[in-house]
Amino acid sequence: MRHWNRAAAVTAVAAAVLGLTPGPAGAEPGAGLLVSVVQATPGGLRFVLTGPDLPDPATLAAGKVTVSAGGTDLPVKVSDASAAPRTDLPVRGVVLVLDVGATMVGAPLAAAEVAAFSLVDTLPPDVAVGLVAFGTTATTVLAPGYDRASLRTAVGALTAAGGSALYDGVRQAAGLLGASFAERRLVVVTDGPDIGSQATAADASAALLSGHIPLDLVTFGTAAAQPAVTGLATGSGGQAHTAATGPALTTALHGLADRMATPVSVTATVPAALSGRSGDVQISVVAGGLYDGVGD
Repeated sequence: MRHWNRAAAVTAVAAAVLGLTPGPAGAEPGAGLLVSVVQATPGGLRFVLTGPDLPDPATLAAGKVTVSAGGTDLPVKVSDASAAPRTDLPVRGVVLVLDVGATMVGAPLAAAEVAAFSLVDTLPPDVAVGLVAFGTTATTVLAPGYDRASLRTAVGALTAAGGSALYDGVRQAAGLLGASFAERRLVVVTDGPDIGSQATAADASAALLSGHIPLDLVTFGTAAAQPAVTGLATGSGGQAHTAATGPALTTALHGLADRMATPVSVTATVPAALSGRSGDVQISVVAGGLYDGVGD
C-alpha cells in the first residue's frame, strides 16, 4: 500500500469545467497533484488524477476525494484508470540517467542494471521511459517510450569506461521531457561526483527548473554523496538517496518507481443548478490523515 506522505499543499489549477462546457485543466508539471484529461460527461465532469505517492484507487475511495464548485461539494466516483487507453491518460515520462564511467566497471554496473530492471518493471505501463547514459560524454540511448523489452535490452548492453559527465547527462535527459509530458521525472544513478561535463551544476539545475522536472538521485557505493549533485535533487523537488550495496540500490529504484502512482479516474456529478456555468473547481485528496489539493 502506498503512503500519502506529502505535507499539506494547495497548487493553482486553471479554471475547470462545470456542466457540459468542456475545457482543459491541470496543475503546473512537477506539482504534487496533477489534474488532467478533463472531459465533460452527460451531467458531469470526468478527469484523471495523478501525482507522486498518490494513494491507490481503493485507498482513495476509502479516504476522501472532494470536488467542489461554487462552494458546493459534488458527488464523486473514484476508479482505477490503469487499464484506460493511453490516449485517455495524461502523458507521463521518466528518464533513467545512468553513470557508466570507469568507476562503474564490473560489479557496480551489473548491480545498476539489475536495479534498473526493477525500476522499469515497477513503473506503471502508461509511463514512457527513456535512458541516458553518461561516461566521458552523455548519450541518449533511448528516447522516452513504452517498449519495455527494448529498454531492458538497452540497459543490458551498457558498458562502462571514461569519465562521469553527470551534469551533461542531466541536461540532456531534461531535454527529452518536453511540454507534451504532463508529469515528468529524472532518476539518476551515480557513484560519485561529476567528472568532465561541459555543463555546470548551475546549467543542470536550470534545465530542471525551467522544465519543472524533479530529479531523484541515488548515490551508489561507499563514496559520500556530493553536495553539488545532491542539490540537483533537493533543489528540483526530488529525493536524494544513498545505496551502499546492489540490493539497496534495487530497493531504492523500486521505491522511486512506485512513487509514479496508478492514474485515478474521478467522475463528478454536476447538479442541474450549476450545469452550463463556468468557474473554478476545487479538488482535494485526503488519505492517511494528510491532505493535498489543487484549486484557487
